[in-house]
Amino acid sequence: LDCGAIMFVKSHSGRYRCVNDTYLEMFGFSCLDEVLGKTDEELIETILAKPEHPIFHHSYRGEAITDLPEIWRENDESVLTMKRPRWFRERSPFVKDGRLHEFVIMKAPFEDGLVGVGVLDGV
Repeated sequence: LDCGAIMFVKSHSGRYRCVNDTYLEMFGFSCLDEVLGKTDEELIETILAKPEHPIFHHSYRGEAITDLPEIWRENDESVLTMKRPRWFRERSPFVKDGRLHEFVIMKAPFEDGLVGVGVLDGV
C-alpha cells in the first residue's frame, strides 16, 4: 500500500512483524528481511552500519540517533499499558538526507502487539 505514510506492526516484545514499502524506502532498507523480527535498537544499528547511508551525525532537540529506540519503546509501552491509541511526535532517521526528522505517529494496541501509522511532520 503506497499511501505516503509509514506503517508498521510490532509484537509485545518490540519486534517488527510487518512494515510497508514506504517504511522500507524512508529508512533505506531494501527488503522486509532486513526489518522483520528485529527490534528498534537492531534497526538503528543496521542503518548506522550501512556504507551507502549518509552519516547521521546530527541531533534533533538534543537527541542523537542512538537515543531514539529508547524513546520509541517508552511510547510503545505507554500504548500497551493504557490499552488505547495515542498520538506522538517522534524523531526518526530519514536516509535521503541523513538527518533526523519529526514524524507524527499514531500507535494503537491490538491483541498481538501494536500497530503504528506515521507521516513526516508538515507533509
